[in-house]
This record gives sequence, structure tokens and C-alpha cells, in this order.
Amino acid sequence: MLASRRLATLSLGLALLAPLGLAGGCSSDSGSGGFRITQPQPVHSTAPVPDSPENLLRLLEWCYANRDLETYRTLFTEDFRFVFATLDPNGNAYRSIPWIREDEIESFAHLVNGGDANQPRAQSITLMLDRIFRVTDDPRPGMMPTWHRMIRTSATLRIVADPSQWEIQGFANFFMVRGDSAAIPPDLKARGFGPDPQRWYIQRWEDDTSPPEGARAMPTSKSTWGSIKAIYC
Repeated sequence: MLASRRLATLSLGLALLAPLGLAGGCSSDSGSGGFRITQPQPVHSTAPVPDSPENLLRLLEWCYANRDLETYRTLFTEDFRFVFATLDPNGNAYRSIPWIREDEIESFAHLVNGGDANQPRAQSITLMLDRIFRVTDDPRPGMMPTWHRMIRTSATLRIVADPSQWEIQGFANFFMVRGDSAAIPPDLKARGFGPDPQRWYIQRWEDDTSPPEGARAMPTSKSTWGSIKAIYC
């Protein structure tokens, strides 16, 4: 299933990543829902413990900075869903058959280790989320604040994967669930992960990044987070 969907999106994703220029400065608050972009938090030298929604996202940053696939596997629930930005055509193949945990792990694996000829290994990955996160109630129906929380954060992701370079800017919504209410994946259960109230997982990730308007022609391509994921899946 992953291979067929990837073939359906690869040509579209590569076509959309025509070279566009770097835009100076940070994104504005437009479309941010009142959330301000802040200076990035320094990445921890050791892996943060995901004992809170905030530390869970710090661990996500850490996995990108350290290209740690094995830790990345532990971030997501069995019922995880990634939702592409509304206007991102790379998500069309995932509207009826959603992007699941298996897709997420495969995409990250190809990003850090390389995949086929169209999936070069990243030489450099820089991810910056908000310096201070604002944790709110999960607005989805039926979600209880004790077990379900949400963070909307600004996001800047820069990837160098010769011969390509990408920069992603915008926002992302992360919906997180506490371990004693989470659907634990079977492979994590086999490693001893259980219904732990001291651990949090990402259950849903909504992309809200988009290429800026008026970018100038340069070697770096402006794109969405979802489009990079689709190319590497």
C-alpha cells in the first residue's frame, strides 16, 4: 500500500518543489490563531523524557537533530494520523486512506538513512519549534483534558539532501494522549511499553505549513512539511 501511494504522489511532489528563494525573517502571525513565533529552544544534548506534552515535542525536535529513528518510533500511537495542509496536493493520495504511523516511520527512515534514487539521505536537518509551548485542551469531541492535550507551535524545518535543499515554515497542531489512555503499538508493547500515565504520545499531527508568497528563484525550495514526508515515503 505504501509503495503504490508513494508512486502516485512522487511525481507531483517533485514537480511542486521547483526552486524558490529564501524569504528573510520569520513568518508573520497571519493564520497563527493568535500564537506568536518565538526564538527556538536549544536542543537537549540528551533525549528528553516525554513525561509531558511539552517534553514530548522536545523529544520530537531531538529525534530530528540526532536523526534517531529508534526513538522516533516511540513517539506515536497505533492510531496515529498525519493530516496534510488543506491546500497541499501531496495529501490527495491520503484523503481516503490516511497517513498512518507506518507511513510516518518509513518517511523518517528514508529521510535520515536514504531510500531510492529520488530519496537522498539528508546531510543536514534543522528543526525549530516554539521556545515556550502553549498547552491547551484537545478540542476534538469527547476528549478529556486529563488524557488529551494539544499544542499549536510555529515550525521551521531546513533540510539539505544533496542535490536538494528545502525550507519549511508555518505552524503545526499536535494532539497528544497520555500513556494510560493511548493505543500502544504492538512493537512497543513487545519492548515493554505499557499504559504509563507518566508518558505521552502523539496521536494526531496537522500540518499548517505553506510556501510563502513572492519567493525569489534560489537553490533552496520552499515547501510544506507534508510534501517532504510524501516524497520520502
